Amino acid sequence: MLQHKRKIASLIIAAALIGSLAGCAVDINQVRQVPAARTVTAGKLPQNVPGMEFTRLVYALPEGSDYHMGGIGIKCLPLNQERWSADKAGPTDAVVQRVKQAMREGGASFVGDDAGLFPNALKTNPDLQIAGRVYAVELKTCSNLIGMQGAANVKVEWQIFSRQTNAVVLTTTTEGSFKQSQHNQTTATVIRDRAVEAAAANLSADPRYHDFMMQAAGRG
Repeated sequence: MLQHKRKIASLIIAAALIGSLAGCAVDINQVRQVPAARTVTAGKLPQNVPGMEFTRLVYALPEGSDYHMGGIGIKCLPLNQERWSADKAGPTDAVVQRVKQAMREGGASFVGDDAGLFPNALKTNPDLQIAGRVYAVELKTCSNLIGMQGAANVKVEWQIFSRQTNAVVLTTTTEGSFKQSQHNQTTATVIRDRAVEAAAANLSADPRYHDFMMQAAGRG
């Protein structure tokens, strides 16, 4: 009789836990979404902007900060809260190439041809170098038997360095978002990186970056 009561009590506790989880399901629609520069009037840079060297794209979130909330099942019940650690993999070469392409579509020019066999043949040491630092990520995903859906929002600090003056000549920040509304065979990392790509595209709409590059084109 006592064992039976314990079993009933366990079932009641389990039901209560499930109910509480259902009330705090992971909602990808809560992730902030910002418009991409491709859909806003940004004013594309002229063709005579100086070519730059893209040096680095790094993820530098505070150690232990909330990074990724993942859910599972039809109701997207919370599965785990992933926190950032320094040993997480950084961006791949493919991500860097997509980031550069997003910037090219806004008028940026990079030294050499990434697809060519001799990418540095045209000019090996341009004056300007650009790098990006991802310092904030909000990432929520939901997985089931079909696949994954999710949304991400990131903030990226961009710095432009001049070899001529040996100093950082521009620092600015852009925000980018991406949402995968339908379940498909993707990963949380891909969703995150697509948001970084959007942040790169949004550089063309950033007034500080735009004005700096226009002045650089005028000096050229």
